[in-house]
Amino acid sequence: MSNLQIARLRRRYGVSETLARSLAALAYGGEHDC
Repeated sequence: MSNLQIARLRRRYGVSETLARSLAALAYGGEHDC
């Protein structure tokens, strides 16, 4: 998942980067960099 996609999620949902990454991980099959 790219930073651009993360930023897009943050704007759409108004969440922090950490939460956006968590949402992204769920939405994109658990891909995340802890």
